[in-house]
Amino acid sequence: MSNFIRNMNILALCAFIYTPIYLYNKQINVVIVSVSFIIWFITSLCVEQNWLSRFKPYVPTIMAMILLNILFCISTHTDMYSTMVMSILAYVGVLFFAFYSRHINLLKLPFVFLLVILCLDSIDTIKGNLLMPGISRKQVQFYDTQEVAYLQHVMHIGSYPFLYSLSLFVLPITLFFKNKVLGKLVYIPLILLFVETILYGSYFISLIITIMMLILGLINFNNIKKAVISCVIVASVFLVAKDSILDAIIYIGEKTDSTIIVQHAMEIKSGSGGEGADMVTGGRSSLYTNAILNFMEHPLVGQLSGDKPKYFSMHSELLEYLEKFGLLSFPFFYIWFLLFKTQRKMLRTKKVKTYHAIFFGTLMFFLFVNPIRNEQPFTLMVFCVIPLMLIFLDTKLYNNKLDEQKTNS
Repeated sequence: MSNFIRNMNILALCAFIYTPIYLYNKQINVVIVSVSFIIWFITSLCVEQNWLSRFKPYVPTIMAMILLNILFCISTHTDMYSTMVMSILAYVGVLFFAFYSRHINLLKLPFVFLLVILCLDSIDTIKGNLLMPGISRKQVQFYDTQEVAYLQHVMHIGSYPFLYSLSLFVLPITLFFKNKVLGKLVYIPLILLFVETILYGSYFISLIITIMMLILGLINFNNIKKAVISCVIVASVFLVAKDSILDAIIYIGEKTDSTIIVQHAMEIKSGSGGEGADMVTGGRSSLYTNAILNFMEHPLVGQLSGDKPKYFSMHSELLEYLEKFGLLSFPFFYIWFLLFKTQRKMLRTKKVKTYHAIFFGTLMFFLFVNPIRNEQPFTLMVFCVIPLMLIFLDTKLYNNKLDEQKTNS
């Protein structure tokens, strides 16, 4: 009976993972997500009755975030249904993490399943961008265009949540390879496929994050100090060899019809672009400045006052918290600190703790230069998948260390 319950738990998790990453029929999604979550929740309680105690620390913060979202929707006349559905689906990732952080042994099949789904979606994303160059960016350029959304959905073309998920996913995958969890025959094709997908997706910052995750993942770190020094060295190398690196990116971008990547690379190389480019963020400094100005207009309650933002901003998750909720946005910042603190407590090796800090630091950089709006699969990846992969690796390294100590003694 216990094996049956565990198998049902695993299958329910796989079904839940499948819907946001690959299946885009909304009606079928609702059914699969709802049924699979109910089955998963019941079976998780059968596996461990008291596991919800690990989720309790998050409850006050998440409830405060939900309440603020409701008030925001009321005060700004925003569609509450879509906002709440996206938020709840995002926070489910935290629930998954709380359970599986003590049941890593159940994740072998879901991990393989996840890799297969990511590969399938990557292939479809490449095909879609070959047929319609730049289609992955249409969600950004025409966010509410139903025709574009329909094409992306029926053709399984990944947009920015999927592509940035792949960028951050490169770090744990590289660590798995380096520590012999994955072999060359699996790792090399995966990395090549993910990098090609990101190139065709035409998100410049996604490409930069991918390169950084790959380089930092292959370097051995025993503490955060060495990681910071390595980041400084990598940044220095980029500044010294900037033109050659950008020429290579432009060449690859031209070969893959990634016009946005070519455009950003050329603007950074020439130091021009004005409103169209600013360092690696593609000309967003004015948007970030406007977000701060909007916050200063209503520093206490933000847009909860009912007033529309005075300046056009967007493009920063962290600054959007301040714009929307003013100083009441504390729970939205605190949840990230709580996640970092909770995850770090579960790690026992300095090496994995260092890479966890690298992952979280990169995530904070992303949250400053991009919004997530609780989009899946990005939230599933950062709340659940990557932290669980790091915990699995930490357990493996810790056990190897114990085995070595026993052998030496």
